[in-house]
Amino acid sequence: MLILGAHVMFLMSSTALTITYFILTTYYGLKYKPKRCNNTNFTKSDITVLIPVYKEDVRLFEQVIESIARIGLKLIVVGDGVDEPYRSIVKKHEGLFISLKKRSGKRVALSEGIKYVTTKLVLLLDSDTIISKDSIEKLLNYMTEDVGGVGANIRMIKSKKWSYYYAEFFESMSELVNRAVNYFGSAIILSGQCVLYRTDLIKPYVLSEEFRNPRIFGRKMILSDDRDLTEYVIIKGYKAVKAIDAIVYTKPPNDVMAFAKQVTRWTRANYLIFIKEIKEGVINKRGLIYSFNVTYLNMLPLLSILFLFLDIHSILNSHLFERIVEKGILNVLLTGGTNLSLISVKIFEHFLRLRPSLIAILIITHILPTISIIPFSYALAKLIMREKLKTFLIGTIALVIQYFASFYALLTFWKQNWSSRDS
Repeated sequence: MLILGAHVMFLMSSTALTITYFILTTYYGLKYKPKRCNNTNFTKSDITVLIPVYKEDVRLFEQVIESIARIGLKLIVVGDGVDEPYRSIVKKHEGLFISLKKRSGKRVALSEGIKYVTTKLVLLLDSDTIISKDSIEKLLNYMTEDVGGVGANIRMIKSKKWSYYYAEFFESMSELVNRAVNYFGSAIILSGQCVLYRTDLIKPYVLSEEFRNPRIFGRKMILSDDRDLTEYVIIKGYKAVKAIDAIVYTKPPNDVMAFAKQVTRWTRANYLIFIKEIKEGVINKRGLIYSFNVTYLNMLPLLSILFLFLDIHSILNSHLFERIVEKGILNVLLTGGTNLSLISVKIFEHFLRLRPSLIAILIITHILPTISIIPFSYALAKLIMREKLKTFLIGTIALVIQYFASFYALLTFWKQNWSSRDS
């Protein structure tokens, strides 16, 4: 009886956490409207774009550089162990190209490049992300006195590949979660694909050994640089804001395997940052909704496995299972019986004979969480910009991939391979 009571308490607690997560994320995600300042003290002349590049598709890279040149922004590109043809493309558009002799990783590339930034603001941009004059102006609109960093809204460059749809779905889902947390002050993460920072705020940290060679428990680990910088800005007393109307476009993964590797890399970073925040005692400084969100998401894989185990345990030890065995229904199923309609009726009849309290627990722990997903799905559909139905349907593959990737990431989070590109 004591074990059963513990099972019930766990199932009810997990259900309450799940329902709370979806309701809060939906409500505050839709309600979030960041503060804008149309009379900001900054202009585009105050911005230097800093791009690390490593074996990027040359044609796409040139489109990225051309988009910057059209706006008229200062440009610095760091070749992370690569040189031509990237140098020629950058020089053609009057940018500064810095070549590192060997590949050292994104953190070192950013650290080397920021040495040459003299403007008040620095825009960290991935080598596969295209910006526009409109997106830059909108990023500037959010750079108020209390804001240290402004992240763009990431969307995928349109493609006919299935990977476009589940990557677009994943980004929309991430945006909804970020909006909810950002409602209370600062985002979970400002994506390093396109983010605008105050140079004097982050430059000392990006130049530091702590940023270039981060360690956890004395071991060198290559953490998520964008999550790390977001954390740094907030700890320094500034807000990290998601500019939901500043849309930039980036390249989707080539296929499902590339997407799985990308999600695994992000999930590993999430686990490590979570451990780091707990170790340093800073997780509560981000606010209650942030603490709840990251704790729930990082514990979800373990909770789901335990939830499933208890479900199976409860069924095997219930009167329902005993009646199924007693009436020979299980034997019919195991021997390939074809009268499934009769079997279903019999199981349902025996289910109704269970104690009302047990039926209520089963309904609460299984049906209510499913119902709470409905408004979340509605909010998510509102954020998807193109081909909503197709993106939503195909995009659910992303949830399955993320689920299994989270387990793999949990078992392998000490691995050092953080690149989503194997080329």
